[in-house]
Amino acid sequence: MDAADPVDFLTNLPGLLGYYPAESLVLVFGDRYLDDPGPVLVRDLDGGESGAVRMASEAMAAEGHERADAYVITENRGAGPGGWQAILSGISFDLEEEGFDVIIAARTDHLRAGSVVSTPDGERLGTLRDPAASWASGKLHGTGEAISRDADALRERFRPEPAACRIAAGEALRRAHDDVRGVRRSGGLPGPEAMAQVREHHLEWLALIDAVDRGDICVDDALTDALHLRTLARPLVSLLLRDLTMCEILGSAAETVRALWLGCGRLFRGSARANALACYAIDRHVHGNPAIARAALDAALETDPDHSLSQLLFAAMASGRGHEALRSMLEATTAILGEVHPDAAVDVEDEDGDGPASR
Repeated sequence: MDAADPVDFLTNLPGLLGYYPAESLVLVFGDRYLDDPGPVLVRDLDGGESGAVRMASEAMAAEGHERADAYVITENRGAGPGGWQAILSGISFDLEEEGFDVIIAARTDHLRAGSVVSTPDGERLGTLRDPAASWASGKLHGTGEAISRDADALRERFRPEPAACRIAAGEALRRAHDDVRGVRRSGGLPGPEAMAQVREHHLEWLALIDAVDRGDICVDDALTDALHLRTLARPLVSLLLRDLTMCEILGSAAETVRALWLGCGRLFRGSARANALACYAIDRHVHGNPAIARAALDAALETDPDHSLSQLLFAAMASGRGHEALRSMLEATTAILGEVHPDAAVDVEDEDGDGPASR
C-alpha cells in the first residue's frame, strides 16, 4: 500500500481500521514521503476538530514526524461556510502552524468503490477501488476477521454477553482460581511441584486448542461446556499460564486461539476478561491489525483500568513502539515455554522469519 497515494490509502483504510469510518477526520503522520508512515488518527466530525488536531500535532511533532495528510470523509458537510472545504482549510492551517508539511488535503463522501477523492480546490485526485477487495482487507480476512460496519459495530465485538449466558463461566472462573492458587507467577518461576502442575494445566489447554482446531470440538461447545470453560479460564487467572498461551499467537492454531480469547473476553468478568482481550489485542497487532488491537485494549481497560498488560501495550502503541514491545513479549514467552517444558520446547522462526513462533 502506498500511504502517500490518497486513492490507495483511502481504499485500504477500512481494512486497516477494521471498520468503515463515516463523517470522520483522518490524519496521517510520517516522514516527508511517507516511506515510513506514522500514526493514523481518526475522529468524528463534531465541531471540535481544531482543538484535537492541535493536541495531536504537538505530540506528533515531538516524535519527529514531518508530514501530515488530512482527509475528511463526509456526505453531510457541503462545500459552503462551515463545510468540508472550511474544515480542511482550518486543519491544514493548524498543522502547518506546528511545522508540518501538509502534502494532501482531500475529501470523499464515503469509503465505497467509485467514490471520488477531491481537493478543496476541486481537483479530482481519483476514484476509490473496492475497500473490501483491497490489500489491507485481504490481510484482515486472511486472519479470519471482517470489516465492521462502523466503529460502534467494532466495539460491539467486545461487548460482554448477557448475565444469563455467563453463569457457567462464572462458576468455571471460581474453580480455575482454586486450581492455580499455588502456581500464580509472582517474581520468578514456581518450584518443582508447582511447575509440574503448570505443565499439566498448560498441556490440557493445548489439547483443547488442538481439538477445536481439528474440528473435534466446536468453538461454541468449548465456550459452554463447564470443563472446557475451566480449562480456558486457568490461563486468564494465572500470569504464568497466560504468558505460555501467548506462544500460540505465531503457531498454526492462531486463528482458533484468537476466536477462543474473544469468546472468553465476552464471557468472563474482571481481570480474566481483561487478560483475554489483551491477548486478543496482542494477536491482532502481531498480525497487522493495530486498530482492532486498540479497540480490544479500550475494552480491556474499561473493564480493568489498572490492567498492567493492557497499559503496557497501550503505551507502546501510542509511542509508536508497539512492534518492539510485542517482539519482547513473545521472546519472553518463548523463554518461559523452554523453562516449563525443557524437553519439548524448541525455538523456531515465524512464517515471516522475524520472530519466535510456537512450540
